[in-house]
Amino acid sequence: MYVDNSPFLQFGPNDHTKLFGVVLDSWTKWWAVAIYTLVSCGVNAFAGDSLVPFITNTIQDHKTVYIPYSKFTCLVIIQIFTFYSVVMSIVGLFVALTQIDFTMVRLVSDLVVNHLTTTYFLRGKVVDRFKYDAWLREQSATSLDDDSIDISVRSDTCESGTLLKNITAPTQT
Repeated sequence: MYVDNSPFLQFGPNDHTKLFGVVLDSWTKWWAVAIYTLVSCGVNAFAGDSLVPFITNTIQDHKTVYIPYSKFTCLVIIQIFTFYSVVMSIVGLFVALTQIDFTMVRLVSDLVVNHLTTTYFLRGKVVDRFKYDAWLREQSATSLDDDSIDISVRSDTCESGTLLKNITAPTQT
């Protein structure tokens, strides 16, 4: 890259760097792309840090029987997040491969947002290796019990209004 004077290794606006056919030859254009990169990467990192655990631990976990939103709402959340992620990864790839300074802006944005969200998740947690090891041993001892699901119908009607009997049907997965 250095030998062939690749525009990827240049910093700031220049006549050789293009993004979607637009030459980034002024500071106004360069800053517009840099600010877009900073904001979109920040939003993407925050969405990944907040929505992915919700999707994985609440919606897709086979042990979670009850969900806080309707099934339709959960499906819409996942579909919108998937669409957003695909579009942002394609645009982000083009921006990141345009010039190294945009790659660095992207990296800084991701690191800052990940630091903030991780700090938020760590608040209130206490470092205690012995209690953690005891908790881990307890979890591994009961992991077989976690795979059985107790499906109990607590009401006389289900979502569709059909009359049901009070049934408890534990299943093994």
